[in-house]
Amino acid sequence: IAYSNQLAAIDWIYNFSNGRDFNVDEYVPPVIPYAYQYLFEWLGTQKYQRLPLDKNIPLLYTLYEADPDHPERLQAWLDRQKGIGTVLKEQRFGGIVVQERQRIFKK
Repeated sequence: IAYSNQLAAIDWIYNFSNGRDFNVDEYVPPVIPYAYQYLFEWLGTQKYQRLPLDKNIPLLYTLYEADPDHPERLQAWLDRQKGIGTVLKEQRFGGIVVQERQRIFKK
């Protein structure tokens, strides 16, 4: 995964959020998304002056990378996401997929 694609994916999220608060959920092999956590902290603080929220709100972005060694893990994560939010938009950046979702709040 190219660093330039990681930056482009995060820029896309900030640009399409149009100043609205949002959550983000990432899937990357080997499952722990340290690089994206760092990039959101760095770009969110330095460039956009805001960070993704921890509390669940309606606007959710999912970001994932292909997992050729364990496609079943990625599929399980994607299946879980179907119950969390409805996809509104999708954009690809090399091997990265970003989806804008409307969170489903269960009553």
